[in-house]
Amino acid sequence: MGINISATKYVTLDLTHEKRVDTSLDRNPTTEMVGNLLIHYVFRRNHTGDPDRDGNPLAYALKGMNGYKIVPLYRNQCLNRARQVLEGFVTGLEADYIMALPSSYPFANEFCDLVCDVSGVDKLDSSFLKKRTAGEMLAIYDGVFPANLNSKLSKEYKNQLYDWKRLKPWQKVSLKEVDTRIRHCFNMWQLDEDAPNLQNTSILLVDDIMSSGTSISTAADVISQGAGAEISGAICFLSGI
Repeated sequence: MGINISATKYVTLDLTHEKRVDTSLDRNPTTEMVGNLLIHYVFRRNHTGDPDRDGNPLAYALKGMNGYKIVPLYRNQCLNRARQVLEGFVTGLEADYIMALPSSYPFANEFCDLVCDVSGVDKLDSSFLKKRTAGEMLAIYDGVFPANLNSKLSKEYKNQLYDWKRLKPWQKVSLKEVDTRIRHCFNMWQLDEDAPNLQNTSILLVDDIMSSGTSISTAADVISQGAGAEISGAICFLSGI
């Protein structure tokens, strides 16, 4: 099944093609190494179809954001297909816990619940992993400019700092709002003061969509270094392109 997008931003599934998102059983899942982290993708995004869109409308519709919508029939079909793909590989993955990256939208947790249900592995509450605020990001990065950025990316870096200065200091930041070319310069994650001791445990991370990989790889580093857990891998609902 691929996806179609109406003029009114309704996302529908189409059995006649695999455009924009490939949900086929024979070509999924796919995998990729992001740093030292092995990531499994349940569905693969692609450029086939509307050249002005990259498959994000499905994620937007499932999250209920940016005006995109999906009716329950297609939503259930999509999740049922995801379950079928997961059943083909997830039981072979070893982890003590499965944990969704914190998100402002409930879909990441819904997908995490699906992975837990298929694998039989317990879910770990992710509330101890926090996004930094604009004030906290500025305290770390304002006036610190990476030496390896060219003039164009240095300008983007400075523009990002300026954007954070326009926010209230207590507002949470999101890497989705940062240019993918400079995301690696920032780490938005930190552990809560009462984060659990996770030594001698392994965690499988779950996220809804892959963009640059910075968000999930930096989260893995923070959890590993700060809480002592081994990050055994990750599963994303949609791949990058």
